[in-house]
Amino acid sequence: MRDTAFFRRSFEADSRTTRPAARRSFADHVVTYGDDTWGAPVDYALDAVGGELLTPALAALAPEGRLVAYSSGGGTVQAYDLLVGTKSVIGFQMARIARGEPELYEQWREEL
Repeated sequence: MRDTAFFRRSFEADSRTTRPAARRSFADHVVTYGDDTWGAPVDYALDAVGGELLTPALAALAPEGRLVAYSSGGGTVQAYDLLVGTKSVIGFQMARIARGEPELYEQWREEL
């Protein structure tokens, strides 16, 4: 299983600290959208950007890969792009966890 985290271009200037921190926490491979190559397809991608960059993030997935979108950048996914590679997109919002499961939210916050 290969996990990737995607970050906004604005993080690129601080990639010396952002990339290592993401690798230590959860990601096998970290890219910014300004990178020339995203490497081999990944099983899981965490997308904090959305919008017009949602399509390339989906394209970076391996067959049966999952994209977790947790930004408010919006974007549109074509059903065909999901069907071809048996890919899936999952939405996640931390505010919903904070409201619905405050104990879990507090636990996660303390761990970070």
